[in-house]
Amino acid sequence: MGLVFGWVYLRTGSIWYSIFLHAIVNFVGGILPLLGEDVPAIMVGLSILYLVSSGYAIWIIWRKRYFRVRNKPELVEGALDAALINPGMMLFTVASFVMAGYIILYL
Repeated sequence: MGLVFGWVYLRTGSIWYSIFLHAIVNFVGGILPLLGEDVPAIMVGLSILYLVSSGYAIWIIWRKRYFRVRNKPELVEGALDAALINPGMMLFTVASFVMAGYIILYL
């Protein structure tokens, strides 16, 4: 998903589209399944949304017309380090390893 959000940023030149899409993905993947556990209509709607979204993504990849980068932003020196080496990324990496280790060892 990070590659998709990065591509959206490069394509549009605005970080706000990536932030908005990230919020939608979190809502659809995290909140709707919890709300729909007892409501079959929500789960059916979510399944249809996943199928339509996947089909649309495959269609775009097949056509290859949306993969041209129009805005070519210049990276300032140290931008990659700032993006990867910060407290949020470090915490995310540690939490990912802890969760993966727990799943591997205990489940």
